[in-house]
Amino acid sequence: MQPADGSFNSAKEQVVAVIDTSLNKGRHVLFVRARDSSGHWGPVAVAWLFLSAAPYYTLSGTVTDLISGDPLPATLILTGVMSVTGVITGEITATPFVSTTLADPATGNYSLTVASGRVDEVTATASEYRSKTQAINACDGCPGDQADFALLPVSITDRAYLPVVTRPASGEADLQ
Repeated sequence: MQPADGSFNSAKEQVVAVIDTSLNKGRHVLFVRARDSSGHWGPVAVAWLFLSAAPYYTLSGTVTDLISGDPLPATLILTGVMSVTGVITGEITATPFVSTTLADPATGNYSLTVASGRVDEVTATASEYRSKTQAINACDGCPGDQADFALLPVSITDRAYLPVVTRPASGEADLQ
């Protein structure tokens, strides 16, 4: 436990503590007792902690070649943070997480099951293609629970997407 104001310097203090939430789902009782610097114990405080399973949602989409539209066998990497609100303090803590899956090589489709919380981004990577990252929302039915990717082959330069101008006199193509 740590003092909420940063210093144990008064007869009564608010404290902040990290509670292990790897306990089983359900109701738990927390008993807290503090001892001052002189060794005197304070009264026991009791609080209920209710743990439930996080709601889950599915993030899905398709990964394709930007030029041909063909499906790609890609790896999807989901990174973000889970937010947990403390029952006693109401404080929010964030736990980072990473989840990966593979897109189906035949269809380019992928699906990730993720516990609800704020998700920062999903990145699609494929061999010989430039990776692409998209910001997404993390709740069932939110805009962004589908993330499609069209990846650019590394062999294509950005100049290939500029208009081609033909010089009538020589017939040569010129990229602008």
